[in-house]
Amino acid sequence: MRRMAAGYLETFRRAGHVIASQTYRNAHTGEPALYVDYEIGQGAQKEHNIGMFMRVAAHAVAFIQIQARHGDLRRDDAGKIKRLLNVRKTP
Repeated sequence: MRRMAAGYLETFRRAGHVIASQTYRNAHTGEPALYVDYEIGQGAQKEHNIGMFMRVAAHAVAFIQIQARHGDLRRDDAGKIKRLLNVRKTP
């Protein structure tokens, strides 16, 4: 999970601009989960994205994100994603 999350983060860094990232712990499995806030594209194609990468079943992982064009996502959108996915900050 850590290796896969690091791969996602590196892809976002190469393709766009990472605003913030944080490792969390999945409250159900105890495994790491990655939160990332990033921008990609330019001009009319620029997107602001907030997403989480985490295990969702024994043999399945998911990257769940929300995105906006023509403006930024609201800060409370990040909180909604974190609460939905039931994660807590890694010490």
